[in-house]
Amino acid sequence: MSAAAVFVAMGMLFETDYIIFKVAINGVIFAGLIVVYFYDQNKSKVRDQLKTGFLLLFGLLSFAVSLSVSYLRPGQIGIFKEWGYCAEYDKIAAAAQENIPIWSNIEGELFQFFMRDLDIDFYPDRKMFTLKPWVPKSRMLNGDFENKVFSFGFELFEQFHDRLNKEQIQTVVLVVSTSDDSEFQFPYQQRLDEFNHMDFLSLKNRIEMKNKIVYIYQLVN
Repeated sequence: MSAAAVFVAMGMLFETDYIIFKVAINGVIFAGLIVVYFYDQNKSKVRDQLKTGFLLLFGLLSFAVSLSVSYLRPGQIGIFKEWGYCAEYDKIAAAAQENIPIWSNIEGELFQFFMRDLDIDFYPDRKMFTLKPWVPKSRMLNGDFENKVFSFGFELFEQFHDRLNKEQIQTVVLVVSTSDDSEFQFPYQQRLDEFNHMDFLSLKNRIEMKNKIVYIYQLVN
């Protein structure tokens, strides 16, 4: 038990947020373990009730932590609250669908799903394959292995321009969060002014959505 306490305590050194909350949760759990261990060693009649109570408490705390993280951080609940259902990625995809391939500062597979760019690789030696008609939502998958969405990083806009040309990307989709919560931000949104002043980008559309604005640029040849 002492080894477990040391392990948990050392793990706190690597935490970067909600530290007090996590210390309190781990303290309650460890105190419960000590109480159960004490009564178990002394063959107390109430040890079974204590074990059951501890398990219930542990489950409740675990659920509370998961719910809090999902709500406070950009989890499923938090994203729904700040940016709408599925962060309205379906609407962004609809606006960009006719101009693929694109570069976007949206990370994660959810946007790729709506852009029909989820690669499936059952047979690595085959370049493409056909799914059976009965496979649900098969049209949402990318079976030809041609990337439709890129989200590569960059430091200099010269590098960004070169990579766009290399990948033959003609459309850039930049999403800027207007949420007051600093946790809900998109990569590169702080460089909006630079995007607007790049001579190789021309702003074609500006769409206001829930707590975010979508900027769609076209490359200027």
